Amino acid sequence: MKKRITILSTIALISLFFINPTLQAQDYKHSIGASVGSINGVSYKLFITDYVAFQADIGVGMDLIYLLDKRLPMSIMINPSFVWQDYIGVSDVSWFIGGGLIGGYYFAENYRGSSDFFDIWDDSPLGSNFDKAGKISLTSIEGIEWTLASVPLTFQVDLRTGIGVRFSKSMRTMLHYELLLSLGIRYTIK
Repeated sequence: MKKRITILSTIALISLFFINPTLQAQDYKHSIGASVGSINGVSYKLFITDYVAFQADIGVGMDLIYLLDKRLPMSIMINPSFVWQDYIGVSDVSWFIGGGLIGGYYFAENYRGSSDFFDIWDDSPLGSNFDKAGKISLTSIEGIEWTLASVPLTFQVDLRTGIGVRFSKSMRTMLHYELLLSLGIRYTIK
């Protein structure tokens, strides 16, 4: 009997988070705004269905993996993603998970003025040709979004992780990891 109650309680709890019949669609169709954090730039989201959205972010940023690196490599990035989004039981808060690509271009100038921060790979087979480099990565995106009921605004916090390649002008490559944390605010359009 105790085992049956535990199973039924677990099913009921899961259904509260994933099956919410009173809240079936998002409150908006489009949203556009700004993203700050690992990607500083423009953010756009379009709901294709009630639960599936396309999100694109374009801007300048830095991977958190390099946060402890004194040279802080910066890059120009574009990040298109498809996400599945649903409410968590609170009418204005939803969670999302999905995946996409990040394409970008690393450049040598950064906030601390160094122009040769890619010399950290001088000992690698790639040499120092990575002073300016492109990158492409497969990424996951997960986060939460809070949509205000009285004002057409939405706030988003997300984490993006991924793996890809960095490539030099001579097309030599190296493995690259993504770790991005961003905060977003967007104006919603119904």
